[in-house]
Amino acid sequence: MRIDFDGTGLVAAHQHSNGGGLVADTAYVDNSVFVGTNARVFGNAIVYGNAIVYGNARVYGEARVYGEAHVYGEAHVCGYSCVCGNDRVYGYARVGGDFNKNKSESIRVDFDGEGFVDAHQHPNGGGLVADTAYADDSVFIGPDARVYGNARLKGKARIYGEARIYGEARIYGKPLIFGDARVFGDASVCGNSLVYGNSTVEGRADIRDNSIVKGRAIVGGNSIVKGYSIVNGTRCLD
Repeated sequence: MRIDFDGTGLVAAHQHSNGGGLVADTAYVDNSVFVGTNARVFGNAIVYGNAIVYGNARVYGEARVYGEAHVYGEAHVCGYSCVCGNDRVYGYARVGGDFNKNKSESIRVDFDGEGFVDAHQHPNGGGLVADTAYADDSVFIGPDARVYGNARLKGKARIYGEARIYGEARIYGKPLIFGDARVFGDASVCGNSLVYGNSTVEGRADIRDNSIVKGRAIVGGNSIVKGYSIVNGTRCLD
C-alpha cells in the first residue's frame, strides 16, 4: 500500500492492526495503541503505550505520543513535540511545527492527577505549560518537560528532560534544570545553578550562583545553596 499523507509524494504504509488507521512504514506504532480509521501517523513519528489517536488527527514528523495520551478531532502533533502522560490534544489544536501560541486552541492536560487544565505549547522547545503558569519566550522548555501551577520562569533558563516545575516556583537567570528533577513549593532556582538527576527542590529553598543539586538530593525548608556548593544525594531541609 502506498499513501500520499501530506502532498509530498507516495510512501509505503499499512493499516494499523488496532483501529484500522493508516501508518507510514517509516513511523512506529505499538500494537497497544489505538489508531482510528480516519487518523494518520507518518513521517518518523513514534506512538506507544496506551495512547489513542482518532478522529481526523495527524501525528507526524519526529513527534512522540505515549502513555495514556489522546490525540483526536482535527488535531495535529508534529515536529519534535511530545504528548504523553494524560495529555489531551483535540479540536483544531496544533502541537509542534510552526507553532504560534493561541489560547483559543484546545489543549487540556492533567499535569498532576488533579484534573485537566488549559495549557499551551511553549514556543521555545515545545514543552507544555499550563495557562496558569508563565514562561518567557527566552526560556527553553524541552518537549518532555512540564511547567504548571503558578510557576514563573524568566531569563535564559533551560528546562528539559522529564523535569517538572510547578507550585509557586520561581526560575530566573541562566539555570539548567533537567533529568527527572522537580522544583515546586515556593522554591527558587537562579543564577548559573544546575538542578538535575532525581533531585527535588521544595519548600522555600533558594538555589543560586553556581551551585549544583544532583543525584537524589532533596533541598527544602528555608535552605540556601549558593556559591559553588554541591548537594549530591543528601537531604538539606534547614
